Amino acid sequence: MFITNRLEEIPPDISHALVLINGNIFIKREKAEALHNLPIYALFKQHNLIKNDLSRNANRQSQIAPDVLIEMNNVTVRYGQKIVLKNINWQMQKGENWAIVGPNGSGKSTILKLITGDVLQAYANNISILGFKKGDGKSIWEIKKYIGEVSPDLQLRYQKDVSVFEVIISGFFDSVGIIQTPTPQQIKQANKWISIFHLNRYIHKKIADLSSGQQRMIFFARAMVKNPLLLILDEPCQGLDLTNRKQILDVIENLSKYTNLLLVTHHKDEIPKCINKIMYLNNSYAKFN
Repeated sequence: MFITNRLEEIPPDISHALVLINGNIFIKREKAEALHNLPIYALFKQHNLIKNDLSRNANRQSQIAPDVLIEMNNVTVRYGQKIVLKNINWQMQKGENWAIVGPNGSGKSTILKLITGDVLQAYANNISILGFKKGDGKSIWEIKKYIGEVSPDLQLRYQKDVSVFEVIISGFFDSVGIIQTPTPQQIKQANKWISIFHLNRYIHKKIADLSSGQQRMIFFARAMVKNPLLLILDEPCQGLDLTNRKQILDVIENLSKYTNLLLVTHHKDEIPKCINKIMYLNNSYAKFN
């Protein structure tokens, strides 16, 4: 029995397919017949929900961004004898949208953690984020004010009794849940992004009661409430079916008009057209394209 949300991952020796929709059996028959069924592909129709709303409501803040958003000079990260990254030299400039790709264990997540300050070795290396050099006295919380983040790991940390509105508001504080009372301006800003992402019907629900696709959209709103100069997307399509992947990729494409993107993925088909630079990581080394 093989369970997946990606049709292309089904092994050739699978003989039958059972398609579930909203907890009910939609199709059950031989694989070839089931997966070439027109109603199946109708389920995967792409929707473009936020494009017009973004055009009317979102404001790009790149005019206050430095020319170089991220700079790493001869960066090496090691744990004991294991070298995770070796002699990485990289710049991300304003107006660039980067994807970082590579196999498991290649250092993709470490690159992101160096940026967000979740790896202490960031301070032992020559790294500048948004014009602030690590170790020069600027706290990571001051830097994070300009960075939005979406990741499955962050999403999993919220699997408890927290409302959707609280999740979105917490983006101002880079916290899991609300750690201080939001200002009227922050509430107004959050409501704007709730409207842009068409999330009004969910705001009083508990985050744990929603589907993975609905949650992922909520975390995009959480990341955008600060109008970030840099939006970090760590495997933004992980765990999503084809319908939700298309929706998320469409969202990313539209958000690229308003902020700079840094995306990590294992799948080439999940690199949106707006990505114009790629870093390939393998065996602790980086190549660029």
